[in-house]
Amino acid sequence: MGSETTVRWNPRVEGLRGFSILLVFIFHLSNHGTHNWGALGVGLFFIISGYVITASMSRQLSLDSGRTFNISKFLLGFYVRRARRLLPLACLVISFSLAISFFDSTSDKKQYILSSIFCLLYVGNLFGFTFGYTDLAPALGHFWSLAVEEQFYILWPAIFYVAFKHFQKVTSMAKQLILWIILIQISHPLIAFAGITVWTLPSTYFDLLLLGCTLSLINIRIQGLRGGKLTAIQIAGISSLLFVLFGSKFSDSGILDNFQYNLNFLLTGFLFVFGLRSDFFNNSVFRFFGKISYSLYCIHWPLITFCKVFLGWNYLLIFSVAVISIVLSIFSHRYFESKFYKPLSTI
Repeated sequence: MGSETTVRWNPRVEGLRGFSILLVFIFHLSNHGTHNWGALGVGLFFIISGYVITASMSRQLSLDSGRTFNISKFLLGFYVRRARRLLPLACLVISFSLAISFFDSTSDKKQYILSSIFCLLYVGNLFGFTFGYTDLAPALGHFWSLAVEEQFYILWPAIFYVAFKHFQKVTSMAKQLILWIILIQISHPLIAFAGITVWTLPSTYFDLLLLGCTLSLINIRIQGLRGGKLTAIQIAGISSLLFVLFGSKFSDSGILDNFQYNLNFLLTGFLFVFGLRSDFFNNSVFRFFGKISYSLYCIHWPLITFCKVFLGWNYLLIFSVAVISIVLSIFSHRYFESKFYKPLSTI
């Protein structure tokens, strides 16, 4: 594969990322039981992640195609960049949460210590299967999704490197990924009908990450959509956007409960493809939150958790925590995280 896979910078992706974090942020600040913003926001995050990381790797391999660029060097560079991007803030937030937990007389200190270790090792999504616990410590509960993401990237960079070197056409690789997506989609209701769905397992979300990877590979075709195909995407995207914003929470009972992951996949998938071609997400507000999305994701949940423990929860506190979360995220992004990481490329 060659330049066909290279994705040019699209500011709408930054806007989509900002839209995603706002869904999660508002979901955590508000009543959890009334809408699906949290699950859909995280689902959209996974698609964006697969899309951006694949585009970045593709660009790197395309630029270095004329040099000796072995897989060991490629993987080492990838994981060093990931560590420098993610670990500094993660270590800071986890350490802060662990320290504050010792001032909470109601907290389970053992749970916080063990959860901190699991989160630092990016296996927090598996903590619920160990030591008799069912979930991470309260202030660290959001680290499960970061663990799922990194577990996917244990496999994907090596697979992509080999595929990039051997597939002659991008469509050949995309077809293989689509096959895996279909298999995972089929598995969702089957597992749900069996009553053994485990929402923190990485395999539950690999279809979303693979969708992002696939869309990155066929980005040129997406940008070239015209006529009826573009109209269909616009209708599906706008419908998905309206459902995301105004739809009620997915039912936890009945036949549709078994297809929740399939519905999440369709809604976020259509929304993302629509967003790549729509200026709705290309505005300064969404792009601003997109830039600080990782910072805000890490920081906001411990603040919410400990505020509820020590101060309670009312409209004034909700507003205060929201403002403090955003301010701290800005400072972290500009003055802390930037000391450790410089982006390889912007998508």
